[in-house]
Amino acid sequence: MDGIPGIPTFLVVIVSLMAVQLLFGRDHVWMPQFVQNRAVKSKKLHKAVGKLRGIAHWLDEHSRDRFEFLIRDVWIKLAAIIVLLLCLTVPPLEFIPFASSGPMLAIAAIGLALIVRDGLVMVLALILAIAALGGGSYMALGSQEESGASETEASRLPVPEQTQGA
Repeated sequence: MDGIPGIPTFLVVIVSLMAVQLLFGRDHVWMPQFVQNRAVKSKKLHKAVGKLRGIAHWLDEHSRDRFEFLIRDVWIKLAAIIVLLLCLTVPPLEFIPFASSGPMLAIAAIGLALIVRDGLVMVLALILAIAALGGGSYMALGSQEESGASETEASRLPVPEQTQGA
């Protein structure tokens, strides 16, 4: 999805809607009508469910009630804030091919931690989020600083004097 311009930004708008609702403690998720009206054909849904059963079974076997406090109360709100921060990094990173994959992966990891209710997965997701925020900031700001530095350095270069014979 990262290779198609605009798609990551559209996705983070939807994710941001969900994160804001999580931050304010809503009991259920509200989505715009155009999203609610989307439908999937039964045959495609059954095929997808069949493919996801193995993954779901593996997740059920390997997720535990570890560090339960990290998936409750204030920690859920902190996760929502981090998701919102990650969402803010995606639109500028779209200008760098596949750069928004890092924040999107961190968002998915936080979502997985909340779904399986495993605090250890949340710890790993938060580490990934910090790395994505740092890396994304470096990529976005570093590329701007490099282009700004080259322009500044170019303006400081001495201009060669022209000789009269030439």
